[in-house]
Amino acid sequence: MASTSSSLEKRECLPQELIGDVVAVANFGVLTTLARTCYPLQVEAERLLYRNLVIDDLITLRDIHDALLVAPRRRLAVHSLSIPMRKRPLDEVDYEYCLRGILSLADNLKSLETLHYPTYETPILHPPCGTSYAFRLQKLVTRFAYDPYLVEFLTQQTEIEELEIIGWNGGAEVPSTALPKLAKLTGTYEVISHLAPGRAAICDVTAERLYTYLYPTGSDSPETLLVALSRAAGGITRLRLNMRDIQGLHIHQIGRAVPSLTELTLHMEWLPADEILFSLSDRDWMKGLALLKSLKYLRILMLEVMSPHQLSTKTEMVLTGWKAACASLDYVVFPDDREWEYAKEGGWRVAGLSSELAKPSDEVVLLSQL
Repeated sequence: MASTSSSLEKRECLPQELIGDVVAVANFGVLTTLARTCYPLQVEAERLLYRNLVIDDLITLRDIHDALLVAPRRRLAVHSLSIPMRKRPLDEVDYEYCLRGILSLADNLKSLETLHYPTYETPILHPPCGTSYAFRLQKLVTRFAYDPYLVEFLTQQTEIEELEIIGWNGGAEVPSTALPKLAKLTGTYEVISHLAPGRAAICDVTAERLYTYLYPTGSDSPETLLVALSRAAGGITRLRLNMRDIQGLHIHQIGRAVPSLTELTLHMEWLPADEILFSLSDRDWMKGLALLKSLKYLRILMLEVMSPHQLSTKTEMVLTGWKAACASLDYVVFPDDREWEYAKEGGWRVAGLSSELAKPSDEVVLLSQL
C-alpha cells in the first residue's frame, strides 16, 4: 500500500509541461481512459477532451450537459462548440434545454457553430430563466437569424470577429455600435445588407443570394448589397459573391462600391462557359476592372468544363485583356480551377501547385451546400 501511495506521489510531481506533452499525443480513446482512470493526468486529459466539442445527436448533447453540471472545471475547458445536426431532433424541447444549459455553463466559449433551426417558442439565444451567458464569442456560425433575441445577443457579444448567419428574420436593426471587432462576415445578401453598414473592422465578405423568386427585390437585391458594402466604415479587401445571373451584378458596380479590394471571387456555376467568357471580356467588364486598382487575386468559379481548344485560345486572350485593364492583377483562377500567375517576362502562365501567393486566403463554403 505504501509503494502504491509513493508511486502516485511521484506521478503527481511530474512537471506540467511533461504532462501536457504526454496527453497531447493521445487519441480520443486514450484521453477518455486517462480522464476516467488516471488521477494525475485527469485534469489535462479533460481539458483536451472538452476543448473542442462536436455534438451530432441528442444523446451526446445530454451527456455533455450532465458532465458540465457535475464538474465545474470542465466548463472552463470548453472553447469551441459545433453542432452539425441539420434535422430536427425528435425531442426538440429537451434538445434546446440541454443546449441552452451548456451555453450557460461554458463561460470560456469562443466559437459556436450550429445549423439547427431553433423554434420560436424556445429561442436558444435567450439564456434559461435565472441565468446568463458569460462567454464572449469570437466566431459565430448559425441559423439563429430566426431567433427573436438575435439582435440583443449580437449587441452583447462585443468580441465577435467572424460571423456567418443564414437567413434573416427581418426584425430590428443591429446598432452600428455593436460588433466593433467584426472582420469576416458571411451570409445572404439580406444578412450583409443588415450588418455591413457602419462596421469599421470588416475586411472580408462572402455573399450568397438565396431566393425563390426570379427577380428578387428589397434587401435581397444586388443593388442593396453593394450600397451596404459601400457604407461599411472599413476597407473591404476580400469579397466573394455567388451570382445567379451575369447581368445581376456588374463589375463596375463592385469597383465603385468597394474599390479597396485585393481579392475577388465570383461563383458563376449557373452560367454556360461561352456566355461567361463573352461577358468577362466586353467593354463594361474591362472598365470595371480598371476601378479596382489594388486587385491582386481574381477567382472565377464555373461549373461547365471548357474544351481544350477553348482553354488554349480564349483564356489567354481574356487574361491579357484583364491585365491591360488592371495592372495590379497578378493571380487568377480561371477557368476549370486552373491557377494562373503573371510574370514580367513571359506573361501569363499556369502556376505551380506549391505557389502560396496564388492561393486564396481561406477556403470558401457555399451556403447553398449547408
